[in-house]
Amino acid sequence: MKTVQMPKFGAFLPRLVQTVRGRMKNKALAYGYANARVHAMKANLLSQEQMEKLILVESTGSLIGLLETTHYKNDISALSVKYKGEELVEMATGRNFARDANKMLRIAPKGARGAVAAILRRYDITNIKTILLGHALSRKEEIRELLIPAGELGEKMLNRMAGAKDLREALSFLRGGLYQIPRELEERGNVEGIIEHVEKKYYENLEAGAAALAGESEGKALLELAEMEIDAKNLMNALREKALLQKGKKCSGTQMINGGKLKQRFMLELGRAQTLEDAVGAVESQLGMAGMAGRFSKEKSLAGVEVEIEKRTARKKLHSFHRSVLSLGALVGYLFLKGQEMANIRKIVRGKQYGLSPQQIREMLITVN
Repeated sequence: MKTVQMPKFGAFLPRLVQTVRGRMKNKALAYGYANARVHAMKANLLSQEQMEKLILVESTGSLIGLLETTHYKNDISALSVKYKGEELVEMATGRNFARDANKMLRIAPKGARGAVAAILRRYDITNIKTILLGHALSRKEEIRELLIPAGELGEKMLNRMAGAKDLREALSFLRGGLYQIPRELEERGNVEGIIEHVEKKYYENLEAGAAALAGESEGKALLELAEMEIDAKNLMNALREKALLQKGKKCSGTQMINGGKLKQRFMLELGRAQTLEDAVGAVESQLGMAGMAGRFSKEKSLAGVEVEIEKRTARKKLHSFHRSVLSLGALVGYLFLKGQEMANIRKIVRGKQYGLSPQQIREMLITVN
């Protein structure tokens, strides 16, 4: 029998090293410019000290004055003719974020733009929710100031939907597009069902973006992102539903989203919890978040629990996308930080509007060290 002599590993080593070096060089060239731009943009993010000053000022006017000393100055100046007070802050922060998001798409390497676009579609979901609820609650005049034109749906489309005469007309603008609503949902005007449908579309597209990058570190990170968001969404949905049900009844599970890392067995056990406090305790144990049940027991509200889940998810996101400098992580990590800054400023200004104390406002904020 003829024996085949296998080459020694040493014969492959120089070729392997050359291949790895080639891939690293190509990645460095592709991401080097984008990462340098992101590094410069990070310098404009508000510091913890600046955020604390925003919390402590006594009026919205003073808060706007502080923002005018930052990179929000031009947006506030451009919008101040038409908007005032809280509306001005929300419009300025939304426009500022949308501009940075669009810049991320422009500077991202060609192969990563699909992943960045998939992540930014989260703002499509936020905008669609805002528009649908605004129409359903007959509060159309408040819609535009809350929109964040950073996703697939451009500013013109969002304004057309916001200005529609009613909910049905607003939904008609989504026909034939990524977020087309099933006819039966549209005809019934089932806002809750429509929101659930578009959220599922977002997660499906996020997972599709991860599949397109299969084998790359970016694809793995994007898949982890989808799983983290699905887990957080399912936990909050389950707790909210439990809060609405009588003691001892099961959650229906109609709002659960497929995917994520939480096992179905745990979600079923969560649904069978005898009380909402028991359910919060189960989540605390599952996530390893000491103090969550105690906070709920003291406050008797899910608001604090949801903030803690959001903080945990935000920390995990940043950890996941900061594993490598020359990668998609730098771009996406910046978008997370920038988006959180926008959300926190909006919470601060609305907290002041409703007379909340500085400590109450701090407890609402999602900060990641």
